[in-house]
Amino acid sequence: MIAGLPLRAQSANTITDVEVLRSELAETRRRRLGVNNQENLQGMIAVAVPVMLNRNRACAAIAVQAPLARMSMDRLYEFVPELRQAAEEMGRTFGE
Repeated sequence: MIAGLPLRAQSANTITDVEVLRSELAETRRRRLGVNNQENLQGMIAVAVPVMLNRNRACAAIAVQAPLARMSMDRLYEFVPELRQAAEEMGRTFGE
């Protein structure tokens, strides 16, 4: 599926190599944490965690995004535990 996508640069940090993208997606899956370090828009950063339906299936994501001028990546990472807690709570509502 990825091989057929046109990977056009949106910023200097956009991943445009298929193998690099595959590697990044595998790492994102492994750590269950998405990171956007100005990949789509120069100056915007974000972290996201999945809302899981079960052990292997995500149905949504919860993210924090900010302009780099106002917040560092290190500061964004500080939100991850709270994001994970919120995602876990939200995921439980799907089983009710």
